[in-house]
Amino acid sequence: MRSLARETPLILGLALLAFMVAVALLAPALYPSNPLFSNAPPMQPPDWAYPLGTDHTGRDVAAMLAWGTRVSLLFAFGAAGISLVCGTVLGAISGYFGGLVDDVLSRLFEMFNIVPRLFLIILVVAVFGSYLWLTVAIVGLTMWPSNARIMRAQVLTLKSRGYAQAAIVSGAGPFTVLFSHVVPNGIGPVMANSMLQMAYAVLTEAGLAFLGLSDPNIASWGQVLYWGQGFIASAPWMIIFPGLAIAMLLMSFHLIGGTLQERLDPRQQGAMA
Repeated sequence: MRSLARETPLILGLALLAFMVAVALLAPALYPSNPLFSNAPPMQPPDWAYPLGTDHTGRDVAAMLAWGTRVSLLFAFGAAGISLVCGTVLGAISGYFGGLVDDVLSRLFEMFNIVPRLFLIILVVAVFGSYLWLTVAIVGLTMWPSNARIMRAQVLTLKSRGYAQAAIVSGAGPFTVLFSHVVPNGIGPVMANSMLQMAYAVLTEAGLAFLGLSDPNIASWGQVLYWGQGFIASAPWMIIFPGLAIAMLLMSFHLIGGTLQERLDPRQQGAMA
């Protein structure tokens, strides 16, 4: 932990993420009314009254971005959380029990990998509707194989360690050994990968919104980009500010995830050595 505290990229990433979390928490206090229903002057350039300007219907861009921060963070943590749980559990079981269980689960990993991820997400949203939690679940359920492969490799290495064998000798059951002793010692690289998956989840949400496939009743960064794409020349602030917000959040996840991956993933450490 002391060595991580000296990592400048990690500190910068945490600072950016903390700023985004603060904006998300303060959004209801700063902009208590629904940002999608505003009677501000349309196409108002940034000024003291509207720091980020307004769009073509008079909606405050700052208010929409503040509330959109909540959507992006929910999407990032929700999708990555689903991927983390599914990948950790299935990868750990696959690596610990081996044999037929490993073969079946490995084929499952490969099956999910060959499915075009973005196409599947677009198909589900088009068929069942652009509900926020449904989209979060679909994105999370398409990302877990990478976490499963990392966790499987960790378990294959750690299950023969002394502490795992000591737990077996003491009479602990296989799942107790796996999830109380093996998984906690191998979860680091999976956590690092999940941070990088958060960036993918945010980018996926913004992409779906930009394509008009997100919930139109919820303000999000991708929605602002979608509404502003026809006004790039006359109102560039409608594109610039949500683009900067997305870039900042992606940068924070990549800085945090990249640093953790270098420090916690044995393969990365070996490459660095």
